[in-house]
Amino acid sequence: MNSDQGVQFTSEAFTSTLKKSDIQISMDGKGCYYDNIFVERLWRSVKYEQLYSREFNNLEEVRRSLNVWFNCISSDLI
Repeated sequence: MNSDQGVQFTSEAFTSTLKKSDIQISMDGKGCYYDNIFVERLWRSVKYEQLYSREFNNLEEVRRSLNVWFNCISSDLI
């Protein structure tokens, strides 16, 4: 699991869960935003193009919406 050094990723609750599952932990260096810039850009696109611009009534609607978005993006890449 590679992540940045945000508090959500360095907390004992998070790291202990990974360790219990024998998942190796790897963290980017402080200030190395470019290590995961492609993933950061992906999630920015998802949030602004698919989530923030719509209203959802429940989690199932969110899941369906994300599935449609990712399937469209995947088909564009092929």
